Amino acid sequence: MLARPTSRRRKLSYLPGGINYTLFPTYARMAGFDASKVERVSNPVPAQHAALLAAKRVDAISQFVPAVDSVRTIAKEEVTTLPFVDHIGDLYGSAMAVSTETVENRADLVRRFNRALLKGLRHAVEQPEEAGRIYAGQPETQGQQAAAATVELTAIQGYVAPLGQGRIGHFDLGRVARNIAILQGAGTIGRGLKPEDVVAADLVE
Repeated sequence: MLARPTSRRRKLSYLPGGINYTLFPTYARMAGFDASKVERVSNPVPAQHAALLAAKRVDAISQFVPAVDSVRTIAKEEVTTLPFVDHIGDLYGSAMAVSTETVENRADLVRRFNRALLKGLRHAVEQPEEAGRIYAGQPETQGQQAAAATVELTAIQGYVAPLGQGRIGHFDLGRVARNIAILQGAGTIGRGLKPEDVVAADLVE
């Protein structure tokens, strides 16, 4: 999360359905504050979150830490980062999910989709300036500047392929097990879930 200091009741802008929304109560509990004291404001357009912060319509936004530089640029002031990892642990970041039915009946489609998606991701982090220009030219980005997009793509390089942690798109089932244990220990999910229940490692090439 990214926030400015304030003594008022906080407003937090979030992306509906996003993992940051789902994990916010867990983060609050482990960080030692009352999540019910935070008013959460739904905003389905990711590029608008920083603009809401700049307009002082919210006090904090739910955002990935690599975006901090572009948020500072839009907000035109310093912001404080409150990384989930400080309290929840070393969780995996973004992931794509499909139904069990799709995995069982259309495995080849899933493999081809993963292959194309990871090829695009690899190109974006290897050529951040080119990818930033392409990204900024899309209507869905709500006018985000190419330079800001380039900064974000450069910042996520270490998250996409952390040193010594395997190839892009790879899931370490041991780390997945630790992630599950963290969330079970926090009371976020129930007992009995195994890495193989949520990750089909053979579908990522």
